[in-house]
Amino acid sequence: LTEVIWYKLDGGAANLLPANTSITVADGTHSIIFYANDTAGDISSVTRAFTVDTNAPVVAITSPSDGANLSSGTVNVAFTATDLTKDDTWYVVDGGAPTIVTGNSFSVSLADGTHSIVVYCNDSLGRITPDSVAFTIDPTDPYIAVSGFAGLSIQQGDVAYLNWTLSDAHPSTYALRLNGQIVQSG
Repeated sequence: LTEVIWYKLDGGAANLLPANTSITVADGTHSIIFYANDTAGDISSVTRAFTVDTNAPVVAITSPSDGANLSSGTVNVAFTATDLTKDDTWYVVDGGAPTIVTGNSFSVSLADGTHSIVVYCNDSLGRITPDSVAFTIDPTDPYIAVSGFAGLSIQQGDVAYLNWTLSDAHPSTYALRLNGQIVQSG
């Protein structure tokens, strides 16, 4: 009998292991058993488990959507963060301090205005991946002031002017309608 070393990867077939050999395996969790025998026919083995992770974490914020206009200052953020060797997940609001999060969602209370949230995930190999969203919080209804018609009696052929102003912290669009028809918009 001669001395031989062999291995089985993930319960597969036995493979001879010449000296200084590299074994290529795919990403994932694996188990390998190394066997050796001696000239007397004695066999011993050692088992090792390991994980191969050649990819950085994947992070995707699923809610709110980027560019959203929200009517509430309570923002519910949902995301996915995946990796074979995922370590921590955290978020940063408007460039502030990081907050560790467990699970795949969190809520924050924010004031009116434009905000950004970045969700980060790192793995045990030190790779960090971010995803970000920017959105606007505007819980206040627009204000419309109309002047020029108080106590006005209009007869055929008369001309009357309507003065109006629209104010809003985050204006978007408007439409002025007269008898159901749009006469001005922007």
